[in-house]
Amino acid sequence: MNAKHIFAFGPPAATKGYTLKFLEPLLPKRFSRFVISDLIRREFEYDEEFKALALSLQAKRELLPCAAVDRLVRKYVPRDISEIIGVDGGPRTEEQVGLFDAYFRIQTTPVEMFLFDFGNAPDAFYDALFLHTQHAEDRKDRVDGDKLETHQKGVAIYRENRDPVLSAAQKHGWNVVQINPALTTAAKVLKIAQSAKLSIPIAQILRFSKQTETRPLPPSVLRFAA
Repeated sequence: MNAKHIFAFGPPAATKGYTLKFLEPLLPKRFSRFVISDLIRREFEYDEEFKALALSLQAKRELLPCAAVDRLVRKYVPRDISEIIGVDGGPRTEEQVGLFDAYFRIQTTPVEMFLFDFGNAPDAFYDALFLHTQHAEDRKDRVDGDKLETHQKGVAIYRENRDPVLSAAQKHGWNVVQINPALTTAAKVLKIAQSAKLSIPIAQILRFSKQTETRPLPPSVLRFAA
């Protein structure tokens, strides 16, 4: 069986991370999940030079240089750790597609690469979902304006890079699949499983969905999805 590498691509608040998190227990011992933002936080904690760089870029609201992301992936993501690797948050630029492709393809077994794009909803949908999530987590009536502005900057950066990333992935032979972020988590996991030919029975996905009590998005968010 070929190894499969799954990359979740999309703007902030696109539910890509939660979808991969949901997928993880359905593929025990065969699936390893990595979140690029978690790798950044880990390096931020232990590397003062990286911390200074990250803070400087954060102040200017710029992306990490491709070389820095490449270093993080090479440092923390073993290539042969499992049959299936899921990466949330990358690649974010055309250059990163090439670096990720070169790194993850250096294996003794054939590799199938999948890029699942969660970005085909209007920007207003991601703003509404971000606000909904912030209210749920912070339990307050007003969301910090700086947080919303940072979120919207992230969406704008995604929009600038979306077409080049998708084109680069296709040129490298990746399977590019669109995911509707407004679907239920179970429906998104089913779409990924079917597209990547993962052996997960539909009944198992539905059963796990009930156990984890995943809820559909509220109408206040879904009205922006169309």
